[in-house]
Amino acid sequence: MRTISRAGTKGAVAGALAAMTMAMIPGQATAADLGPTASPDAYVKWLEGKSDAGANEVAKQFKALPAEKQTKFLEDLKDPELNKNFLSAGSGDKAAVRAANAAGDAVVESGTEGGEGTGGIAARAASDDRWASHWVTDTLFGIKVTKVELKVRYRVSGGKVTKVLGSAASYYNYVPATSFKNTPVKEWVSAAPASNAHAETTWTGDITGLAEWSCVHHIWADGRGLIKGELKRV
Repeated sequence: MRTISRAGTKGAVAGALAAMTMAMIPGQATAADLGPTASPDAYVKWLEGKSDAGANEVAKQFKALPAEKQTKFLEDLKDPELNKNFLSAGSGDKAAVRAANAAGDAVVESGTEGGEGTGGIAARAASDDRWASHWVTDTLFGIKVTKVELKVRYRVSGGKVTKVLGSAASYYNYVPATSFKNTPVKEWVSAAPASNAHAETTWTGDITGLAEWSCVHHIWADGRGLIKGELKRV
């Protein structure tokens, strides 16, 4: 099972992800300060230096963009006024959502996925192990530059969640001069009659020596296979 939601017509950089980090990049920095965002060649070199498949794919897609879009891509990463709207959009400010949508260069998507075990309806009446995930991605000019994901595994018996079997948080980030980290994932089963599986972590994004942002990432799933999640600034 997979569901996806999309913000914006062409969208806004994620108010809860890269945009929070990108908005902290100073607009008046020198080319030397900007490092990998100083030029298209510098960004490609930075990506290729990471030596991982995801970075290589981003580099490939970035090099395929027309020169004017490469330049705009890097400008968007550095534009504090543009990303100020993205920050507020992530908090649900309707005026900021309209302003962010008008930017037109980026899309934020979020979605859920889950596995419903192997036994179908009969298994649901007995015992079934399942998993669920919630993720958020930022895509700029068609290139996914950030993703955070939270997963939970749980057991269902008699149509109710009886136990959380494990949880995990993961991410990738191809926005220069930023880093992500997260707290240990908390997991629990809510009290009856709800009996839902829950997992939660707090993400912190950092641009070294300048600023930080934090978001709580929460997912829950019930015995019927319903999955919901959210990523919210704190």
